[in-house]
Amino acid sequence: MARGRQTGRILPHQRDTDDSVPIIFADAVINEEHAAAVHTTESQGMKPKTRNEYRNRENHLMVFWEHKYPDYFEQGTVLLTDEEKNDPNKYYHKNQRDIRYAGINVKLITAFLSNKKTKPNGNLVHPSDLQKYGDAIKWGATVAGQKLPTEYHIGMDTFLRAYRKEFAEAKSNGKVDEKASDPVNASLFSLICQWALAELNIFVWVFSLLMWHMMARSISISSMALHNIRRGTAGDSLAFKYDNSKTDQSGEFVQEKNCYANPQTPYLCLYLALGCYMSINSESFESTEKLFVNLMAWT
Repeated sequence: MARGRQTGRILPHQRDTDDSVPIIFADAVINEEHAAAVHTTESQGMKPKTRNEYRNRENHLMVFWEHKYPDYFEQGTVLLTDEEKNDPNKYYHKNQRDIRYAGINVKLITAFLSNKKTKPNGNLVHPSDLQKYGDAIKWGATVAGQKLPTEYHIGMDTFLRAYRKEFAEAKSNGKVDEKASDPVNASLFSLICQWALAELNIFVWVFSLLMWHMMARSISISSMALHNIRRGTAGDSLAFKYDNSKTDQSGEFVQEKNCYANPQTPYLCLYLALGCYMSINSESFESTEKLFVNLMAWT
């Protein structure tokens, strides 16, 4: 069936496929060398840190069940064999057991989340902290080749939707912790740039301006290189484009960001700051195109 105009990634179920013909040699086993090469490529789909965090969150669930719901713990988890723990495709990290995802009881998940939502000081955790446990379960089910029941998805959506409202109400009553990274307003940012120039700290100056202009986190700016910068299409800007982003690790949908000069306020001019920084560090570009080779040297 013809599809209308679509933008973005095309999901497997949206493709024009034919599943009526059996897969040729479906039980084929590739050799170890090829299997290792495939694993090396496919493992790039997620950072090791994220996989380990998912396994740690699953372990939090299983420890909770073991102490609070031991009967479910025995039925809802499975002890891993040495072979399974050493399987590089399963990423079990330090876990000794895994969850039985097929048939998982969502009531035991929401029981854990309701216990986890309150900090020792009585304030509520952010909804995203609880959402990550759901993400871990969905990822674990995918790795295990199991499908979660519909009841699980309905139960989790209902709980998390209600919790977001509970969190919003608690926030209005001052029952949540203030974020450690409060937004920097324009006045404060202006003072930071003026201070950096007065102290001749060109790194802080250019790094701050790049974060501000690109509305980016420091980790995104730290990986910038010369190949990420080009002249803008209209000729009156510099176009910056990341190799990838937090939500797009392949870089397939990363968009350019056009940044402009500010001749009226030199200490807020990215062009001036970038020019000064690159002039001072011109020798480093003989061996690398990275803008910030050694951040520790500047901090």
